[in-house]
Formats: sequence, structure tokens, C-alpha cells
Amino acid sequence: MRGTPLQLGMPEWTDLHRAIIGDFLGRISAESYKRGQFLASALVVSKATGEPGYGFRAFVKDLELCTSSRNEDFIAFWSDQVNKAHEWYALHDL
Repeated sequence: MRGTPLQLGMPEWTDLHRAIIGDFLGRISAESYKRGQFLASALVVSKATGEPGYGFRAFVKDLELCTSSRNEDFIAFWSDQVNKAHEWYALHDL
């Protein structure tokens, strides 16, 4: 799968689906932050916008990692997390 974006799609996402995926992404991010100081869930984006969804934004704000309400600041934070993830995964063959 190297180099191939993974796309998950369901015809009808329910609140339960979103909660399950959100919990899983939170767990992955907690682990990646402990191991590499980045949020792995930054790599998960909306198919429609190419950007992270509301859940990631809320997660980042709750953790007080990016408290600015300016979209430009959030995009800069997110881009930094994506770059850190790519760098870490390039060094750690998983």
C-alpha cells in the first residue's frame, strides 16, 4: 500500500460510525504523539474538501495545540502535523 492513499467510504455514515472512527483516530494520535510528537490523524482528510474534518479541529482545540480561530493558523498547524507524520513514517518502516 505504500504510496497509495487509503480511501474509506460508506454510503451513509451514522453518528455511531463517526464516533467509532473518531475514537480510533484519537487513539492513533495519542500513540503517534507519544512516539513522534505528531498527530497521525492529521493524515485523514475529507474526500470532498481534502482537509481534516470537524473532529480533528475539535480534537486539536480541546488539546490546546492550536487555539486560534483563524483558519489560516489551523491550516498551518495541520500542514505541520502532516509534514511531521511523513517525516516520521519515512524514518520508521512500519
